[in-house]
Amino acid sequence: MLWLLLILSILCGISCYLLFAPWFLEIDTDSGLYRVRYHRLAAFRVAMVEGEPKMFFKILWWERPITSKPMSKPEETEAAPKPKKKRKPRRRPKWVNFKLVLRLIKTFRVKHCYVNIDTDDVMLNAKLYPWVFLLGQYWGHPLYINFTHQQTVRLCIDNRASRILWTFIKHIKNS
Repeated sequence: MLWLLLILSILCGISCYLLFAPWFLEIDTDSGLYRVRYHRLAAFRVAMVEGEPKMFFKILWWERPITSKPMSKPEETEAAPKPKKKRKPRRRPKWVNFKLVLRLIKTFRVKHCYVNIDTDDVMLNAKLYPWVFLLGQYWGHPLYINFTHQQTVRLCIDNRASRILWTFIKHIKNS
């Protein structure tokens, strides 16, 4: 009985951790960091190594690079040309609920945002400058337009599985 209680408490602890541990999306153009990580448990990042992008996957202390090999082209054989079928106009799938999508987007939290860009067009920079300044003041995160050819974006967004699950539960309850 004690073993069963111990196993159930461990499973409950693991499921609580998986529900409440945050997911992070981190982008930093200065250091070349593009990463999605799950608290301290797992991470997926893209880094520039010797001028080409490399992908790395990490679980706890184990890290492995992901390599992509170029696909070989299949040998071409002469086949009879297939007749073209008429396409039916596409409709929006019934399962897409835009209220749900909007609620899911609202579950994401911006932890850190710093944007300092230059469009290389002086007139466009001059037109964007007051609007970006007002947007930054309204939003509470520093957004800048510069005239010095600097491009910097630092962004950290987080979410939790519990927030997403709660959004689905509220959506089903209100439907």
